[in-house]
Amino acid sequence: MGDAEALSDPFALPDVALVAPELSQQATVVAGTNEATTQVSGVTPDYLTVRNWRVAVGEFFTQEDVETRARVAALGQTVAETLFPDNPAPLGETVRINGVPFQVVGVMAAKGGTFANQDNTIFVPLTTAQSRFFSVRAPNWEYSLSSISVQAVSEDRMEAAMAEIRAVLREQHRLSAEDDDDFSVLSQADLVQSFSSITGILTTFRGAIAGISLLVGLASGM
Repeated sequence: MGDAEALSDPFALPDVALVAPELSQQATVVAGTNEATTQVSGVTPDYLTVRNWRVAVGEFFTQEDVETRARVAALGQTVAETLFPDNPAPLGETVRINGVPFQVVGVMAAKGGTFANQDNTIFVPLTTAQSRFFSVRAPNWEYSLSSISVQAVSEDRMEAAMAEIRAVLREQHRLSAEDDDDFSVLSQADLVQSFSSITGILTTFRGAIAGISLLVGLASGM
């Protein structure tokens, strides 16, 4: 979390517009007699903008929900169809994530994905995920994260934003000039190229993040 806070400094990173930390793990989710194994992602409201998501039904949770560690959830399309096959708008319904009850406040628009099913996801407030079931801490006792999504102020400032991120994280991690980065910073173009080299195709995960967004992988927090 210290990394996410450091990347939110507008004076050190003038080319960064938004920062969206994320903590994700697999979990068992139950609604009535229906059950699914899905990815549960603890995020903040800025995640929608940075990662190019839209809500189809209902709403996403608010910053107040993050601050109060509310037990609210927004379901991906696949999860919603699995848990509520006869209800396309299960707003107000209860789902149990690893046994903890959450109220459904929204259903996300379908996003798809060639490499993986992005719709098999449930979003909950980051603080709720950290305190309720994914309490992973770094050696300094800060809450760990899976990744941090960062949006640049504009497309032509992407490279500048990446350089600022690297400089801040190297200082944050106390790396010397001789040390290699213990993190990675990827743009959408980098992600598409990486997945294309793995699968041998040119179209995969396009639209996974907004066109001016970056993904910061935290080796120490994975």
